[in-house]
Amino acid sequence: MGNINNFAYVRPENVAQALDFLAENGSETRIIAGGTDLLVEMRQGTENFKYLLDIGNLSELRFFHTGQNGVEMGPLMTHSWLAESEEIQDIAPFLAQAAGHVGSVQIRNRGTVGGNIVTASPCADTVPPLIALDCKIKLQGVQESRWVSLKEFFTAPYETVLAPEEMLTAIAFPRLSGYRFGFVRLARRQAMAKARMSIAVALDLQGGTVKDARIATGSVLPTPQRIESAEKLLTNEVPNPELLKEASKQVAREMIEYSGRRWSTPYKEPVVATLTERALKKALGVN
Repeated sequence: MGNINNFAYVRPENVAQALDFLAENGSETRIIAGGTDLLVEMRQGTENFKYLLDIGNLSELRFFHTGQNGVEMGPLMTHSWLAESEEIQDIAPFLAQAAGHVGSVQIRNRGTVGGNIVTASPCADTVPPLIALDCKIKLQGVQESRWVSLKEFFTAPYETVLAPEEMLTAIAFPRLSGYRFGFVRLARRQAMAKARMSIAVALDLQGGTVKDARIATGSVLPTPQRIESAEKLLTNEVPNPELLKEASKQVAREMIEYSGRRWSTPYKEPVVATLTERALKKALGVN
């Protein structure tokens, strides 16, 4: 353990060692894996902690398993891996697409899906697709572990239910066989920009009827979440242009109901509706 500036750097050899350290020092510790967010915050002087726990070398947290029922992977899987994985492209293509939008090539090579989740930024690209997939995450401490639904993990922007003595050790989601997927984001420029808004859609279309609809948003509400009122409009209906527009407008109405009308509402309301409509059409294969 060596001092770097005003904090001590700790590099555990395994997960058990990391959890032991967090049990004693969790409230004074920040965890680093890829470091693409934390290093920026440190440079800006917005982070203050006593210990920096580097888990980037823990092979126990870098795994991927898939079967008939679904996927389980480690939090250290990188955005580049997600974007390029043929298995992810087959099982959840909108997750691969979202990961491919994260930052630059260098950031995608370093940044991890676990870090994208735990940072709890409202604009995290991979989170809306994971929520649409009904993802669950494993939060582990020394004595016990718990599985938490990702949509219940976030409590406020940059705040979560993760306890100081816990760390994220696994990410799991079911295989949505037969579903169609869409992901759309809006950013100030094509690359190296955080998403200002993003929409992830998963639709189960059977015999021309939507049997299940999932619409998850990023940077639309304070925390990423599904818009159930819009999903209900689509469920058990045959999709048509008018229905897609109404469901899309409902997403925008949810945003306004939650945050009220602000100076930005005249801009954001039609943009959110348009992005949602595009994501729905993308999932349906409609231009």
